[in-house]
Amino acid sequence: MRILLIPLLMVAAISRAAVAHDDGESEPVCGNGHVEGDETCDDGNLRDHDGCDAQCHTEPLWGCGDLVLTPAEECDDDGVICMPTCQVDSY
Repeated sequence: MRILLIPLLMVAAISRAAVAHDDGESEPVCGNGHVEGDETCDDGNLRDHDGCDAQCHTEPLWGCGDLVLTPAEECDDDGVICMPTCQVDSY
């Protein structure tokens, strides 16, 4: 089982590699630790059930107010200093 899993992971990683466009722009790469394009999170891996799924979208029951700071958030303190959008309140 483990022998079959490694090639599948390699294919997944290769299929997610950046694709360059004619204009020099590249597609977002999920799993690189940088929130890009339509990603709502990017925790640097391609695992589900850790708050950021394998497609780099915040998983249900995770996100702003969960006390876990993700790259898309400036803060996450359950509303003490942070706004409900997990951005620093600058009043």
